[in-house]
Amino acid sequence: MKRTVRQLSRYVAVGAGLFAVDLAVFMGLVTIDVPIPVAQLISRATGAVLGFFLHRQWTFAGETEHASGAGTQGAGYAALTLANLGLSPVVVTVLANLVPSLVLAKVLTEVAMVLTTFALTRWLFRRRPE
Repeated sequence: MKRTVRQLSRYVAVGAGLFAVDLAVFMGLVTIDVPIPVAQLISRATGAVLGFFLHRQWTFAGETEHASGAGTQGAGYAALTLANLGLSPVVVTVLANLVPSLVLAKVLTEVAMVLTTFALTRWLFRRRPE
């Protein structure tokens, strides 16, 4: 239980930093008239690459030495990222039409993504029997 709490707090801390990067890239692109779905894809992809390394080396530290190799984890993380990249532009676009602020739409989208991906990421970086 303690390990799960530690991992979740690290996941949230890394996620907060990644969100700041993601939001800055997203808003910068939207400001220069990049369409919202394209800006979302680019900003999420930027965060995903950084996220893989931070989660592997810090969030789930201590798990990865007994886990499958970085290549296998990278492929799994890429698949999860691609699923999120496909889903998040749809979610942020729908929410942008439902809520009064684009920033709020972006925040709500990212909260939904965090809630759905922690368990999957934790499973990906889990300790395997030796």
